[in-house]
Amino acid sequence: MGQSKSLASADVVLWVNGAILGIATGGSYVKNTQIRRSRAIDSLKTYELVPTEVSCSGRFQVVRLHGTGGLEGQGVTAFPDETLLQRYATLTLIDRRNDQIVDQFEQCMFSVVQWHVINRQLVQGTFQFEGIGWNNESST
Repeated sequence: MGQSKSLASADVVLWVNGAILGIATGGSYVKNTQIRRSRAIDSLKTYELVPTEVSCSGRFQVVRLHGTGGLEGQGVTAFPDETLLQRYATLTLIDRRNDQIVDQFEQCMFSVVQWHVINRQLVQGTFQFEGIGWNNESST
């Protein structure tokens, strides 16, 4: 029996700046290109669609792994007294079956980080990010 071509979230590992953060348990993301309509004077007709801004954003849930230190451990989110020193990060989703990039988000900053610690369960985290650019397996 052949291997499925479908990608399951359990097969996706999240990396931040080249270091593993955790195993994805869910999430969603948007790759957005703002479009402006270009018109001529005294005309109601659109002559051209002009891309004006690209951005990406999303929210992921991960299972935290031992020794990763969360996003602070990756050096991309800062502790409260160093918030202005927060750095850009590269967030990479990797298919762990074949070590191939699924999607990669560049120049990201993390706005919300939340950890869920429940008795006798895995420690899971949720975080939101915004970024400037992206690529995926077709461009790497």
